[in-house]
Amino acid sequence: MPDVQDSLLERVKSSLLRHASSNGGAVTEQALSKHLKVSRASLREALSDLQKQGVVERRQKKGTYLRKPKLKELVDLWDVRCALEGMAGRLACANVTPADVEKLRELCAIRAEAATCSDAQLVDQADIDFHEHIILLSGNHCVPS
Repeated sequence: MPDVQDSLLERVKSSLLRHASSNGGAVTEQALSKHLKVSRASLREALSDLQKQGVVERRQKKGTYLRKPKLKELVDLWDVRCALEGMAGRLACANVTPADVEKLRELCAIRAEAATCSDAQLVDQADIDFHEHIILLSGNHCVPS
């Protein structure tokens, strides 16, 4: 079932993110299997999928780590993201309503207030919400959020 596998992939990614700042970021299959309450076979399949996607590195007898992207990968990703968001913004202009503009203003105000209060987590979430709303308004379901 794809939904179950997708859910497991997300749970594995979340667990790896939590472990990224401790233990050098490594986590063993045994510990992850126990923590997620899934079989080792299901976990290995999920880890294999994540490795193919370039999300994790698996090191024999050392554990599984989140893969750290190279600077070039980050720059390339940023370039693509900027192009897609620019396109989404242009498409959104054709669909935007006064209520949508107000929603975008509210999100900007939330972000500004969070920045004033030095709430980095809320700043990030408001920024994500703002961009996701523009992508939604674009009407293009191929633009990733």
